[in-house]
Amino acid sequence: MTVVGTDLAGNPIDGVNSFSFMTTGPQPDTIRPTVLSATPDTSAIGIELAPTLKVTFSEPMDKASTESSISFTTPAGFHASSFSWNTAATELTFKADIAFPHGTSVAWKISTLARDVAGNTTAADTVKNFRVLRLNTAMIDFDPETSGSLGAPSYFRQTPYYNSATVGDDGGPNNDRLYLGFRLDVLPEKLTRITFSQLRWPVGRIFGDPFGKLGELLLEPVDVGDIIEYSFDGKNPQTIADYHTPPLKDAFVVPPSTVPFRGEFDVTEWTAQDWQNRGIRNKRTQYRLRFQNPTNADTVKDQLYCDPSYNEVLAALWVTYEYP
Repeated sequence: MTVVGTDLAGNPIDGVNSFSFMTTGPQPDTIRPTVLSATPDTSAIGIELAPTLKVTFSEPMDKASTESSISFTTPAGFHASSFSWNTAATELTFKADIAFPHGTSVAWKISTLARDVAGNTTAADTVKNFRVLRLNTAMIDFDPETSGSLGAPSYFRQTPYYNSATVGDDGGPNNDRLYLGFRLDVLPEKLTRITFSQLRWPVGRIFGDPFGKLGELLLEPVDVGDIIEYSFDGKNPQTIADYHTPPLKDAFVVPPSTVPFRGEFDVTEWTAQDWQNRGIRNKRTQYRLRFQNPTNADTVKDQLYCDPSYNEVLAALWVTYEYP
């Protein structure tokens, strides 16, 4: 700045008459924002089907441009939604608009459309990927050591070999209960959740009218340990204790709509609980079928019956589970 002029008497200003100065204040923001972290981690596996994703930026971001920069590139047809920011506008969470199918490998990115509040864009696309939970179904054959029919009041059992099975009144002194045990050690230790479990006991023949004469058919979870135990009355092997073993939960009543009887039961809750307690249960789950009334004392056989001539698989447990 130059000062030119005179005093009141008309004398010119003498000496230095040029000056300079500098103003102070914030410099323009020209630093590009960066992605500090993102979850799920790259190449993570076993992520839930409808995960919440989180991105942390190095500085406050312009919300609209950043949200529009996010996309799912694989598989097609999924879009980012449910955006939420922290108060500093540095952390963004979001979800896909619909849940991913089991086993899907997901790739997503933040493009250079993302800007900070000063208008600076990211220098390059940020690309991430993960895989959601997979799904599998295992068919588990029955365990002969904990499966088979036990009758009362004789409690006689010749052998643990399970080659036929009955439930109901044999027309004589005995009423039979059917025990079905399964080992769960074929399931992977790292499974995250049992989503469905079905017990299948395909009936080959129905004698008499067990549903009409013996009341409701009951299915209940039990614990007979690693083997059906025998005791002896001095002459014959008996199974008194296991015949009367108390149920672990209230019985499920087979509804009349299942007659004609198919022998398929949803036991998801019980199987899942036994898996959760697998250390105590020695990786076993066990069930019992019995009629509400032991007998109607009419000397007529009223039974459900199955053997390999009717169905090759006497009993099986189908377990569907999620795993990483």
